[in-house]
Order: sequence, then structure tokens, then C-alpha cells
Amino acid sequence: MASEFLYCSSFCEENVWQLAQHEEFADDEKRVVFISNPGRVCIFRNQQAAPNAESTMAWDYHVILLVHRDGWRVWDLDSRLPQGIAASKYLSETFERLFGEFQRFMPQFRMLQSQEYTSRFHSDRSHMQDENGEWLAPPPSWDPITNPAAISFFKWTEMDDNDEVLSLDKMKEFVNQE
Repeated sequence: MASEFLYCSSFCEENVWQLAQHEEFADDEKRVVFISNPGRVCIFRNQQAAPNAESTMAWDYHVILLVHRDGWRVWDLDSRLPQGIAASKYLSETFERLFGEFQRFMPQFRMLQSQEYTSRFHSDRSHMQDENGEWLAPPPSWDPITNPAAISFFKWTEMDDNDEVLSLDKMKEFVNQE
């Protein structure tokens, strides 16, 4: 199922921008979710970039799509977990059993209405280039997503604004409400 969506490894923000506009989700309530923390190091399990499902992967930020279909479901094209997995299962399989003494790696979540994200997103991809302009990862085959009315998507990765940022426990509460 994930193969029907546009995808480029290491460009989750663009993958989700494409995904949020996919016709499969046209009639669904959708939220774009940024995952990061103030230290900009979150530990994930079940990521394709890790050597195996039990190995952990550190991301400075990650972006997923929440879709409301018989409850909240997650589309994370970088995950080894099934697409459209129940959000509570995704959170458990991705983040639980990781922490204990490693509290500084706890994820925080910022949700946006998908319409706000798709209408205000912009990336020139410069964050994926080193100081010499070399790519840190191969860029997507599609053109960069440019938008004159945009704000930097990095604003959405900032997790210091506690009014809009959810802890893992608060995110679990959100996805478990009907």
C-alpha cells in the first residue's frame, strides 16, 4: 500500500505534504504531526533506516500523518509498521520501552490541521545539504515545494512552546479519544 504514495527517504516533511493531499484521504479528517523535542534528538524503533525492527534510530525531527478512520491511524512511510496502523499501537511500538534513564530523548508532538500544513509548507531543501552544497541524502525526484505564503517548516519542529506541544502521554490520550 505504501508503494502507491510518493516517497523519498530522509524527506519525511515532503512525503507527508504529498500524502496529506493524496486522493485516498480526501474525505478523511487529517492531522500532520511533527515529532521532536527541545534537544532535537528523538529515539524511534521500527524505522526502515535502522538495521532491524528492534534497533533504534535517532531523528532530529520526524513528520507523520494521522488520519481519522475508525479511530486515529498513522501513516509513516519511514516505518516498518503497517501503514494505517492504529495510532495507539504506532506510539507503543515506536516509542515505548526506550526511555527509563534516557528521558532527554522522549518525543514531543505538535499537531497541525493538514490544510494548514499543505497551504503553508515550503522547503528549498537546503537543510539537507552540507556546507559545500553536497546532498546529505539523495533528494526527491519531484520539484522542491515552494510557496510564497509559507513559513519555515522548522518553526513546527520547535518544541519549546508548551501551549501547542503534547507529551507522549498527552498524545496517547488524544489518539484514544473518540
